[in-house]
Amino acid sequence: MSVHTNTKGASLSQAVKKGIAWNLSGRVVIFLISLGTSIVLARLLEPEDFGTYGMALIFAGLASRFGDVGFGLALIQRKEIQSEHVSSCFVASVLLFVTLTVVTISVSPLVGLFFENPLAGRVLSILSLTFLASPFSSVARVLLQRQMDFRGVATANIVDHVAVAVTCIGFAWQGQGVWSLVYGQLAGTLLRTLVLLTWAGWKPNLRFRLQAFRDLFSFGFNIFLKNLLIYGSDKVDYLITGKQFGPGVLGMYEKAFNLMDITVKEMSAKIGSGVLFSAFSKIQEDQTRLRAAYMKIILTLSLVCFPVFSGLFVVAPSVIYVCFGEKWLPSAVPLQILCIAGILRMYLQITSTAINAMGYVATEVWMRGAALLLLGVGCWIGSFWGIAGVSTAVTLTTGVLAVSITSYFFMLTDLSITEFVWPQIPAAVSSLVMTATVLAYQRWLGGATEGHSAVTLLCSVGVGVISYVGTLLLLRPASVMSLLSELTADLKLMLCRTTQ
Repeated sequence: MSVHTNTKGASLSQAVKKGIAWNLSGRVVIFLISLGTSIVLARLLEPEDFGTYGMALIFAGLASRFGDVGFGLALIQRKEIQSEHVSSCFVASVLLFVTLTVVTISVSPLVGLFFENPLAGRVLSILSLTFLASPFSSVARVLLQRQMDFRGVATANIVDHVAVAVTCIGFAWQGQGVWSLVYGQLAGTLLRTLVLLTWAGWKPNLRFRLQAFRDLFSFGFNIFLKNLLIYGSDKVDYLITGKQFGPGVLGMYEKAFNLMDITVKEMSAKIGSGVLFSAFSKIQEDQTRLRAAYMKIILTLSLVCFPVFSGLFVVAPSVIYVCFGEKWLPSAVPLQILCIAGILRMYLQITSTAINAMGYVATEVWMRGAALLLLGVGCWIGSFWGIAGVSTAVTLTTGVLAVSITSYFFMLTDLSITEFVWPQIPAAVSSLVMTATVLAYQRWLGGATEGHSAVTLLCSVGVGVISYVGTLLLLRPASVMSLLSELTADLKLMLCRTTQ
């Protein structure tokens, strides 16, 4: 039985816009839930709790990457799939994740010995139970993405985060420490899986066909290698920081990195791995359309990411103090450094998605492997200057990788540097004006203000938004005005359909 989606021309454009709308709506809700949860937990828990959880999460995440061998994206990338492809993917995933659960529980005491923190090993053994849900949730999510049904994916993610928030805060309030984070992860994983299975209407079966498995393996294995290297790049800094400085300092670094990383994910990663990969895959052979779609996404994200990360750089100390408390202030400088990495990671997310949708993965795997080696050496050297040095190593390595992968995309699509840079100049200039304005405002206000306050933070944000939007309206760049006109027309259409 064939399983496919026939989405062409205008219907694809509408499906993409609808998918992005659902993703954005879901991500706004999730961002607010995650931020609120993080603020509350920062008050209820200690940096050591987050550090211990982070130590366990390094190895739990690594194990889960070995279970995700890229079959899901292979199912999306193929033009047409059979039911045997889906069931074979599920069977392979079940075998992998059950094996990984057993292995992870067995080696968890060694993780405790490595970090000289036995609690981290015990946390890892319980976290590994979430692997058992992965085959069910991953296949159901892939089927929804292939059908461009992102409403179900967004709903499942929201349910996940609500469950995590309620469970974590409830147990933290009862004084459960690091275990509150573990129980929250278990609850969120279970409920997300149930929602995905229900929404997709998919019933798992154990029919396995070797040929169907082979059809997915080549592309999937390269994706697996790439994701493994991405994970290593994301966690080698955690590994070195945790080993060198212990759970308390790791908790500080994790707070800074997560504030940067969650911003990237909300703006690009979640859209890129879902809607955009599906859309790019459908037009992978039409280079003109793919290049145009890529540039529209880059323009859109530059208009949002440049001001957000520039603003976060300026107000980082106030954000840390007001939201999380004085004890977390050592996270401020690493966060400011990582804001630069955040913009670079935006390019990596979108460009990598486009390259993978075209079927080119192997070259990127080599690039990321070299970057991982460079990052490991850089973080070890940077650790001599504390977590600020580690943050600098992460930012520099991200820059090298971003330039390499973007240059490779230019070669594949004949996109020129001028075509790439020119549409983003208005966002860059407006962000620079915004940064200068906020710094001047804070300097002027500094004489009358003691330390950091919520009022100062809100006023700084307000001044930043006004100066950024005002500069864009003053410049009125054609590409931005065209994008705004298209967005306005789409919103009017959606409103008309809603009121009918």
